[in-house]
Amino acid sequence: MSEMWTEAEKAFESICHQSLQRGDVKGFDDVQRMIEEATTPSYSIDAEQKDKWEKAKSVGLESLKYLTMLVGAASLAASTIPIPESVANITGHALYINNVDQELCAHFLWDLAHKAIREKFNFNFDAASALHGSSQAVIAVDEFEANHTIVKLTFKYLEKGHIKQTKDIVRYLVCWLPFHLDRLRCLEDKDMGMLTPNEKLDIGRNLYKLFKDDQVIRRHRANFEPVWWEVEEMENVQKWLTDSAVLRRLDKTWLDEVYAATRPTRGFLKELVKIVVEGFLREREWEVASAYYWIEKFLSLHKQLVPELLRLQDTELNSLWYERLAEAAATQSSKADTVLLFYQRAIEKENPSWLCHRGLGITHFGQNQTQKAIKHIELALKEAEEEGATPKPAAKDIDGLHLLLGQYNYSAGDVETAATHYSAVRKSEDPARAKEGQLGYLKAVLKFQDAEGMRDLLKTTLATEDGKGRMVNILKMIARDADHDFLISKMFTVVKGHLDLLKGIVCIMETATAMPAPTEDRIAEMSEDDRFAGDETRGVLLCDRGFAAYMYKESLSGTEAVGDERAGCGSPSTGRAATCSLN
Repeated sequence: MSEMWTEAEKAFESICHQSLQRGDVKGFDDVQRMIEEATTPSYSIDAEQKDKWEKAKSVGLESLKYLTMLVGAASLAASTIPIPESVANITGHALYINNVDQELCAHFLWDLAHKAIREKFNFNFDAASALHGSSQAVIAVDEFEANHTIVKLTFKYLEKGHIKQTKDIVRYLVCWLPFHLDRLRCLEDKDMGMLTPNEKLDIGRNLYKLFKDDQVIRRHRANFEPVWWEVEEMENVQKWLTDSAVLRRLDKTWLDEVYAATRPTRGFLKELVKIVVEGFLREREWEVASAYYWIEKFLSLHKQLVPELLRLQDTELNSLWYERLAEAAATQSSKADTVLLFYQRAIEKENPSWLCHRGLGITHFGQNQTQKAIKHIELALKEAEEEGATPKPAAKDIDGLHLLLGQYNYSAGDVETAATHYSAVRKSEDPARAKEGQLGYLKAVLKFQDAEGMRDLLKTTLATEDGKGRMVNILKMIARDADHDFLISKMFTVVKGHLDLLKGIVCIMETATAMPAPTEDRIAEMSEDDRFAGDETRGVLLCDRGFAAYMYKESLSGTEAVGDERAGCGSPSTGRAATCSLN
């Protein structure tokens, strides 16, 4: 156990250090696996010993759960609060982790894990609560101070401009600001903490800065856009704006407007409502699905819909209005007829956008009306490429239209036209788009190109290192494509009898199925879904390599031995992988 435990300790300290640097909590699943291995005996043991091992595992995993939470708090503090480096200071019965030395913090947390394994030490919160009235110190997190700190951090970040490096933190803070404000009020009501008069004034001033005009929200639109507040959360924020201790010294004119408003959307939320609605229906600035949810919550603040909300002059219902309504309807899985109706109304108005034809095309394709879909996407591409197109399309928009035309024509059986559109995207500056174009082009030409033409294409692709790299990516995409069986079978049929090409394809498959080189941050950076997708892709391609070895072994070797192919791949050291595919 001791050797494995030492490895777990090293991994924990390394991940703690990385987490404190990044300001997040990632990679602890790997430590959990190590703890489980360290507390799983590799030899026969009696019942008494088994109980001890199980207890060690249980306590170790339980401690890791709470240590992960502590590291999260420490990483947030270490990355945001400029406090002189010092060991965590203990005040009263609570442990506060301030901006400590990162390596020291990692050692401290691991030492705490060791304590958790020892007898008579565990995370029993019922027992901890009972100790609050005694003289014995308790390790705990002060909930009131934690919520207050998060509220202060939120306002601190909102004062600054939007920074890409902190977008995830700020997005969280924006999303949960009403919750943490409400927790402060609830904890105060329970006498579990109290804000000083100055602290209340600070919260009032910051709420005023946030809602008095549109500056802060526009500055942080990227952080407000992906989230929304529930009705109860907006009402909780409003409660702070009715507290005289919070509102003292604020602009009386603004306060009078807030008090006089019959609804929050006409009061403190007025600027936020304006930004969301205009960004949704007037400016194309706010992402459609997010705007829909924000507006839905705004309307839910009203106990009943007010008639004037629904009375808009027909002149206000322009093409953009209907276009955005159509997009919103599509994101909410509305009936296709509703989406088509909105897009059609948008096209009938003055100055319709090329986006209307794109939306119509996508909707028609979803209804298996492929020819109508192709017609509208072609119109969208034509209008988007015209000078003065509104909105001005980016390169990725043009690429996207070509990809749609490639997909729809391929589906309709017009593979040559599909190849033309896919070819237009193969050298896109966007790597993801380029891969889609390369895969689509290969799928299309495999359908209509003669064998000799396909062999020439494969020879050209495999002639350069760059081409081999593209082919690796294409094979990985083929592995997860619906046409996988046809594509792989056709590819091997084309190269049958051409040993060099066959070896080249198998070598590319070997590269594509190789396990990624282990790096320090790999486990921390990859999500579980990404790891699963990678494993699934490798599994499919390993099966394809086995298919190649079984079906074409005589072509690979010329006689009966297929092991020599490994030398042709230039990777004799990859014994396990080569054996899987060739022997």
